[in-house]
Amino acid sequence: MRELIVFTNSRNIREFVKNYDGILLPKITTIGAFFSEILYNKTKTQVFEISRVLYLNEAVKKTENLEKKLNIKSQFFEFLQNKEYLFSFFKELSDSKKTINDLKSSDIYAEYEEHLEILGELFNNYKEILDKNGVYDDITLPFDYEIDESYIRSFDKITIKIDGILTNFNIEILDKIRNLTNVILKFKASNLNSNLVLNLEKLSSLEIEPGFSYELNLSTNTLNKISPLPSKKSIKLRGFKSQTLQALYVYTKISSFIRAGILPEDIVVILPDESFSEILKLYDFNNMLNFAMGFKFKNTLFYKIFSEILECLKGQKELDLAHNYLQKDVYTKIELFLNKANLSSQIYENFKKNYDEICDFNQFKSLINSILTISGESNLDLIINEVLFEIEIFLRSFTLKFSEICEIFSMLIRSKQIDHVGGGKVSVMGLLESRGMKFRAVIIPEFNDNLVPSRVVNEMFLNSEVRKRAGLISYTQRENLQRFYYKSLIEASEFTAICYKNSNSEIPSRFLKEFEVVDDNEFSDSDYMKLLETSKTILNLEPTDIKIAHDFFKEPLSFSRLNDYIKCPKMYAYKRIFCTKEAKNVDKENTNLTRGTSLHEIVANSYENNKFDYQKFCALVDSKFLGIYGEIVKENFKNFNIDMGGIIEHEVDITNKEFEGILIKGKIDRVEKTADDIYLTDYKLGKLDSATKSFQLAFYQALLGIEESINSYFSFTQMSSEPPHKDYNLETLKEKISQLKEISRKVMKFEENHNFCRNCPYTLICKRSVNG
Repeated sequence: MRELIVFTNSRNIREFVKNYDGILLPKITTIGAFFSEILYNKTKTQVFEISRVLYLNEAVKKTENLEKKLNIKSQFFEFLQNKEYLFSFFKELSDSKKTINDLKSSDIYAEYEEHLEILGELFNNYKEILDKNGVYDDITLPFDYEIDESYIRSFDKITIKIDGILTNFNIEILDKIRNLTNVILKFKASNLNSNLVLNLEKLSSLEIEPGFSYELNLSTNTLNKISPLPSKKSIKLRGFKSQTLQALYVYTKISSFIRAGILPEDIVVILPDESFSEILKLYDFNNMLNFAMGFKFKNTLFYKIFSEILECLKGQKELDLAHNYLQKDVYTKIELFLNKANLSSQIYENFKKNYDEICDFNQFKSLINSILTISGESNLDLIINEVLFEIEIFLRSFTLKFSEICEIFSMLIRSKQIDHVGGGKVSVMGLLESRGMKFRAVIIPEFNDNLVPSRVVNEMFLNSEVRKRAGLISYTQRENLQRFYYKSLIEASEFTAICYKNSNSEIPSRFLKEFEVVDDNEFSDSDYMKLLETSKTILNLEPTDIKIAHDFFKEPLSFSRLNDYIKCPKMYAYKRIFCTKEAKNVDKENTNLTRGTSLHEIVANSYENNKFDYQKFCALVDSKFLGIYGEIVKENFKNFNIDMGGIIEHEVDITNKEFEGILIKGKIDRVEKTADDIYLTDYKLGKLDSATKSFQLAFYQALLGIEESINSYFSFTQMSSEPPHKDYNLETLKEKISQLKEISRKVMKFEENHNFCRNCPYTLICKRSVNG
């Protein structure tokens, strides 16, 4: 007898083949491949994915009010961000054999009906474009298809194992093939998968009692009750404060189950959130795990290099790619990454040169291969070449810019998965991958209420009421289907261990009430943390005392050096005595320090004949700052006026000035002299909250050798002035200098000031960052 067996996914097939003890293996396929293989369109061919995206983009451009009313933009790069919402919306409607008109009713509000009209126009435009080009996709196929009846008749029996749902379109097809050969459906009936049960009851006109597994012969329309579904099982449960502890719990339970005699192949780790696999990988020291979902392509070095290049090109950024980049005083995160990845300036310049030009495929392919060579990930070659082949075929019929092909390549490649080769025997998989599977031991981390079941609704156009009215699957049915998958796995197992994140904002899933729960308190949190101990080395985290003699006045004293000592003597020692360099700032061009220095210079250079020239100021701002920050600065300075009508000097540099028996030096931001007074101003970029508690202006007085002046701090952010705090005057500065003279050149302890630790660049070597 020639038989075809249809499974939910390829993992079910592998399990079937592994356990098959017959002589001749029957033909096997997945349910997705089965429906694809038996359906076709007589006059059209299936559209390529790239063409499909461009056709939808063309339809968006043709649809009136789509951007105005629904904020769906036709500009290519922005369109790519929203295309999945449109495709998934139309796909759900077509799978349900519904149209836009089915969503309408007399009780919907007028604006929503207008939105539906626009979406209906978009769908018609899209279908018209596909028809014109002689192609179809999975959205239009349900409304115009043929069944390969000869293929169906070539089998004496087709057995379909159903572990999920059947769409209305699936049901329609099954109804059409039931008389072509012997079609048998195998499924479980539960209160949690009621959508499937109702559809099969309609198809067969038979009543299906929940709580059993069944065989439904569609050809004879007979229902055979196979066995009752397993009953409730006891599960072990443990809450943890961190993901790391949850991961350690997973490995502990695996070891425990293996010691109990369970084969590693009979243990599964189910991930409600597949991103948790990254945590598990970090601690898989003994290669225990096999990640069924593989690895995300977007996490490869190749993709990260490619995406960073694209971001730089979009932002029109200049990159400094050089072998000695670490010797630079300033660098950006992107430059650090791309230099470390050994991206050459030639490759980047070639991308830049071609970016706005019409794409030449050979040039594009060459640049992609150059990135692959740099990344050294030869295992990606096959995946990349498949995508490049699709692009090559596409470009034979279409012309696009290099930048657009880059976006299309990124769109196609980032969703790819890389198979996990050489992993262990314990399977790690997502919930959907586990459908139809059975394991002796099941471990599930992150069993929290926000993940089990997942309530992510990734759509723009439907809500619960519209779904109910149109006969679409509801959110509740979706969530119950997830519960059905979990329950099937747990109740079919012998042992189940579950852990969850325990915090003020996260609670265990309420679905746990379906089971008998036993608290798993065999080990404490500290016992789990001991699994990470690799040696008995004890770090000395005691703070290091600095006792040394130091001449504070070996060279002229500047305010910045004095201020460093006032802030924290120990920080002063690291910086000024031991000359320990601070860690370099990444992306320093965006820091307040650089902006403040630039604004100082711009304001100083904007004065002509003791008058502030706003036009000149704006020109200087435009040359220094790009984007919104420059516009904000220009707006703030429209009414800038702190002049007192005197003679103004900026950046007054004074060296070797004698003060209180020592030499001092410094640069004064602004001095204005009138007939009666001297006005001293210190510019600040930020707010003046704490800036007024500083000896900066008193030090300016000392540099000028004056006892009296009118002093103020001016904030570029607040565009206002404030005088210094009353305790920070010239007399108090003299006292500080006197104190330094007393301890200069004597052995002393440089104490730390704990109030400054938060802003100190030396907390690590001072050990404050590890001692709190």
